[in-house]
Amino acid sequence: MDCALLRTFAVFSLFSLVGCSSSTSIKADIVTACERLVASYPIPRDNFDGPAYGKLFTDDGEFILRGVVTKGRENIVENFLTRTSKNTTRHVTGSINVLNVDETTATGISYALVFQSQDNSTSKPHTLSPQSLLAVVSYEDTFSFDGERCFFSKRKVNIDFLKSNNDQ
Repeated sequence: MDCALLRTFAVFSLFSLVGCSSSTSIKADIVTACERLVASYPIPRDNFDGPAYGKLFTDDGEFILRGVVTKGRENIVENFLTRTSKNTTRHVTGSINVLNVDETTATGISYALVFQSQDNSTSKPHTLSPQSLLAVVSYEDTFSFDGERCFFSKRKVNIDFLKSNNDQ
């Protein structure tokens, strides 16, 4: 093989390696950012913080609960503030699995246990009882990544297990 061809091959190989590491870095960044988003979701949700909750979604985001689709950040916040119980609620999130789609998009699924106090008192600690476990839910998410932060562009809530009326 002549030297010019060898140099061309070496330069091409170097660019390929740089491209791979850059792509790998972007994939790691988007996955990490989206995992953090999912893990941080319960804080504004459970603290009934509408403005912070809205910042988790894209401007044209979608939130789907029980077949009802709410579109747009402002509508999502309005819907959140009207449907959320004033009782103390805690979402315990786990099993977060985010898959990179491309440089700005990812998908994911996660699970959460949803606990809710049986009273709306401000005294703590609340009593934990079998009735406190309200539901087990799974979230199907589509994420949008802006290079630094991840946002929900679509969040679908699936209620996998729901407290029976007989448990109350």
